[in-house]
Amino acid sequence: MAAQIPESDQIKQFKEFLGTYNKLTETCFLDCVKDFTTREVKPEEV
Repeated sequence: MAAQIPESDQIKQFKEFLGTYNKLTETCFLDCVKDFTTREVKPEEV
């Protein structure tokens, strides 16, 4: 049977996950989106 993880450790683990997720999504977004002046997708953004 799996051992229960203390609530404080669960919170710490979730905060670490959110931090990692936020960094990853920001990196991907900044690598893809180049121009906010139009709604059209530019060739370099594809």
